[in-house]
Amino acid sequence: MSDANNQKEITKLLDEYNQLRKKTAKAIVKRDRMSYHTYVDYKTMYVTEIGELEYEFLKVENDLLKMRRKVEMIHSLMDNDEKIDISLIEHMLMKEFQDKDIKLKRMEQDIEIASILRDDERLSRKDENLMDKLYEEMILELHPDINAEVTPDQDLDWEKIVWTYETSDLEAMVTLRELLDEGRPSYGLMEVDSYKLEDRVEALKETLRRVKSEIEEMKTIFPFDVVDLLKDEKWLDEKKKELKENTEIYRDVEEELGNYLLKILPQNVIFKN
Repeated sequence: MSDANNQKEITKLLDEYNQLRKKTAKAIVKRDRMSYHTYVDYKTMYVTEIGELEYEFLKVENDLLKMRRKVEMIHSLMDNDEKIDISLIEHMLMKEFQDKDIKLKRMEQDIEIASILRDDERLSRKDENLMDKLYEEMILELHPDINAEVTPDQDLDWEKIVWTYETSDLEAMVTLRELLDEGRPSYGLMEVDSYKLEDRVEALKETLRRVKSEIEEMKTIFPFDVVDLLKDEKWLDEKKKELKENTEIYRDVEEELGNYLLKILPQNVIFKN
């Protein structure tokens, strides 16, 4: 291949390489906005609209299931003419329902966090756009998937940038951008040796495919998969009504079962602290 043709091929590859860098940077911004911000917004929306009612229902359901198991255990002990140790039964139930109790505890924490986030001061849409713009610029500068030349020091800089973006600290993001502008080279735009260029192009294509795949996968999981439902007022009203009604039904059954439990307990029940 002549030098002219070789240079033409390199120029074509370099153009493709730079275009891929820009496309990949935009895709990373989209993915990270979904991961760090949209996810939180949608989860807060879900917990606010449905999560609290869902928690109340699951808590009552869990209490009812525990009580039924307690009745079963007591009946079994009575049938075998064995002493009934309530403390031991409670301990066994705690182990048996450990996973469900942990899930309820996490739901409690989600509700508490959502109540804080509802009142949290948010960036305006204009500031969010500026945050994304600055983040994209710094992705082109320092993101390790796009810039093969970054050093360990630049990796630490990148970690600061990600944390700043995740916490929506616009003032800090502007400062980081200014620091990068103070004489630092743009590693991704440095001249790339021709023998490495094709490998770099293929690596970027793979990175872009991976990031796009991650975006599509996120759309299929909670809370992204329920957002349309949360915007459907009819579905929302019906769901709330269903949860409230079922919660009350379970509470009534739990009360009846509790009264029954008091009646069947014999006099020789053992209570231990």
